[in-house]
Amino acid sequence: MNFKRIAGLAFACLAAFSFNVAAQSYPAKPVKIIIPYPPGGGIDFIGRVAGEKLSARWGQPVVVENRTGASGAIGSEAAAKSEADGYTLLVMPIDLMLNPSLVQNPRFDPLKDLAPIAVLATSTQIIAAHGASGIRTLADLVARAKAEPGKISFSSCGNGSPGQLIGETLKARANVDMTHVPYKGCAPAVTDAVGGQVQLTIGGTGTVAQYIKSGRLNALAVASPQRDPQYGEIPTAMESGFAEVSMTNWFGLFAPAATKPEVIEKISADLAAIYADPVFRKSIADRTLNPLFTPTAPFAKLIASDVERFRALMKQLGIKAD
Repeated sequence: MNFKRIAGLAFACLAAFSFNVAAQSYPAKPVKIIIPYPPGGGIDFIGRVAGEKLSARWGQPVVVENRTGASGAIGSEAAAKSEADGYTLLVMPIDLMLNPSLVQNPRFDPLKDLAPIAVLATSTQIIAAHGASGIRTLADLVARAKAEPGKISFSSCGNGSPGQLIGETLKARANVDMTHVPYKGCAPAVTDAVGGQVQLTIGGTGTVAQYIKSGRLNALAVASPQRDPQYGEIPTAMESGFAEVSMTNWFGLFAPAATKPEVIEKISADLAAIYADPVFRKSIADRTLNPLFTPTAPFAKLIASDVERFRALMKQLGIKAD
């Protein structure tokens, strides 16, 4: 009798049994979702609405904790260093993949210390000008910037944010001189563009769209491969001759890296079932976000490609930390 073979088969069966039990029993207690930004924004909304649906599906409370500071780094680090049992999760935007290229000696590595679960939504980035600026297209902007070098300023949510990358890419491709003004948050960056303190802002639909509808900002282009389905009248930067000016912000759900794969798969599968409901997807679209659910495997590939892309782009554009 081959006792080693029998023992090996027994171990494999036990491992498979443990795998299924872990998935079936999760969650057995409340789950916490850390959102490293203040309440009220798009990322806070998507984290809370997804948490509410997961709570109803699981029969367990899902508690949201807003742990802000350092452009999301404080809350992200706290989540990454939490116990890897699936009971502490993290919602972060694409900025999570930008930070490794900006921070020297970072306290954690999002690629090594966090496990991707799913993309919960995406947000189109809009290039918009102050309503009374007379700038209504990207062609207008480029012409003005060439005529007045250095006098056009554009605001973003912060240094190293998608808005800055889009603006710096536009500057390089159009060969114009514009001044980047980083803010500590998206709301003040857009508010100052509305007030005319800066001529231009680049931000997500959640903060920019309302002012475009009221006429206080002029939408010049969306920085995405295709037009946004909710704002089909706004052309893409590609249509204006700037194909490289493209970046779609995503909001992703993560767990600590050592979390069991079966737990991550269960969370992703439960989210997929939630996103199958058109009423739920509409509730996200009503907040000017795109309910584009992406499961674990393709999300992991997206992250890997984004990190390499942004590292090369920041080096090319000379973007450094504050």
